[in-house]
Amino acid sequence: MEPKETVLQESRNEDMPLGSNVRESQESLVAHVCHELLSKLPNSIAPYRLRERLETIGLLQPMTIFLRQEMERMNKLLRLVWSTVNDLLLAIEGVIVMSQPLHEAMDAIFEAKIPSVWLKFSWESNKLGFWFTELLERCTQLFAWLLETRPISFWMTGFFNPQGFLTALRQEIARKHPGWSLDCVVLVNRVTRMHVDEVREYPTDGVYVHGLYLQGAAWDHRNCRLIESRPKQLFDSLPVVNLTAQLEVSPGVYLGGFSTPEEPPGKYIFRAVKSKRVAPIGMSARANVNADRKRKPDDSGAIFSIYLPEEPYKYKSPNLFSDNKPKVSLAAPLLPHEEGSDAVSHVYIAPVYKNTHRSTDNFITTLKLACPKSSDHWIMRSVAVLGDFR
Repeated sequence: MEPKETVLQESRNEDMPLGSNVRESQESLVAHVCHELLSKLPNSIAPYRLRERLETIGLLQPMTIFLRQEMERMNKLLRLVWSTVNDLLLAIEGVIVMSQPLHEAMDAIFEAKIPSVWLKFSWESNKLGFWFTELLERCTQLFAWLLETRPISFWMTGFFNPQGFLTALRQEIARKHPGWSLDCVVLVNRVTRMHVDEVREYPTDGVYVHGLYLQGAAWDHRNCRLIESRPKQLFDSLPVVNLTAQLEVSPGVYLGGFSTPEEPPGKYIFRAVKSKRVAPIGMSARANVNADRKRKPDDSGAIFSIYLPEEPYKYKSPNLFSDNKPKVSLAAPLLPHEEGSDAVSHVYIAPVYKNTHRSTDNFITTLKLACPKSSDHWIMRSVAVLGDFR
């Protein structure tokens, strides 16, 4: 994966003069960088204009509340960056006194690092150039959402609080279904075959998210499943992911993941799970996805006909097996069945982190990814999904 271009040139002169000229050269370089930052820094949104736009969108909608919180934090950060850079230029010119915080900020900028006062109100990053580029990209997403329209696909890890985004999504879907309690609504996902540039319309349910990367494995775009890492490639990008929510399924057989009516008719294989806690029961079966798809009035999931194995499983139950073809609400990305193949699809629950620092503070959620081998295989490889790998 190639790193993004930075807006700053992160280089230093190795033959820098000694003595008082060192300070002059440092101040000159920092002043140049500060002017460049100011020329690219977006203006914050005025509070009255922010409220006007939020009222137009729907002030009390879950996603609007989340957008307001993100915009307030971004406005605060933009004002902080502008204030620091502007004061630093005045201090270099001798108009105001060079305070200790300004001196620390100047040293950080000179070394292409992020001033600590900015990091306190933003996100982790290694270099000032990367950090400022990400600031511009985050502003682009938020400002487009606020001033234009809701994004077709969200850069989820480009938010200050991606966990809040997922909570707002659950709330939004729960409100669309009378009688749904938020405590009983769980997130489900489906990995599409689309790149972010190929997304042309909103999903039928939930949201699209992009900007996620696999570490410890690669993604088979053709078969939509995990595969072993490619040689000399530490990270691999995931396609656009469809995130939505559904009610926790009552005890019975269902699938661990998410599927929509977009799946074409044909033979598929899946791994079934039993019990409310999604405990695997080790049963696999072929599914025939019919062309005529039906929906329950109270269920957002697609309903398909499936053929269960001829040999009854040891946990046989009248609710699971019958003479007729049972109807099961699909809740997982199905794997296309290859004729003559006895492969069984598995689901790996991959943790999602903001970056390569896999800590509790950086944990966002989990994604259920289809895979040809058991979860233990991928756990041993420490497979995870990252929002940023720099």
